Amino acid sequence: MPGLTSGLSEAMAPTVQRRRRHDPGRVLLDLALAVADGGTSLSDLAVLRDQPSLFGAVASTPTASRVVDDVDAERLDAIRTARATARATAWRAGLNPVTSHGPVILDFDATLLDAASEKEKAERTYKKGFGFFPLFCFLDATNEALAGILRPGNAGARSSTAPAPCRA
Repeated sequence: MPGLTSGLSEAMAPTVQRRRRHDPGRVLLDLALAVADGGTSLSDLAVLRDQPSLFGAVASTPTASRVVDDVDAERLDAIRTARATARATAWRAGLNPVTSHGPVILDFDATLLDAASEKEKAERTYKKGFGFFPLFCFLDATNEALAGILRPGNAGARSSTAPAPCRA
């Protein structure tokens, strides 16, 4: 049964042009761990890198940057499929939070993110700042992030922009 790491590795396989020390799927998983730990940038992988007995070999920031640069629309779709497959496998194994907690409750949340300089799609915010107003969808029972979209800072709270469908 394939897991998340092997699914991400398979999703990123077309980007591998030469033998690498770090598997791109594992780099993406390490980035997800860094974000779950509160990381906000690629350099936050250092937290994982500083604990090799726990996390093993963790890619450098430049290596992680190249992996992220390789994620195009086709790779992103493959990554979403790998995540959905891993989630379905875990839920079939009895880790489905919905079966013991009743109905599925989706929590949608948006928050302003300031940008220090002009970034693609950043706009003036209603609080007179400059940045983004991303919208996220979480599974309420576990706080698991299901989907998210990056919206410009001038997007309204009730904007017609909807997140991509979740693939659970």
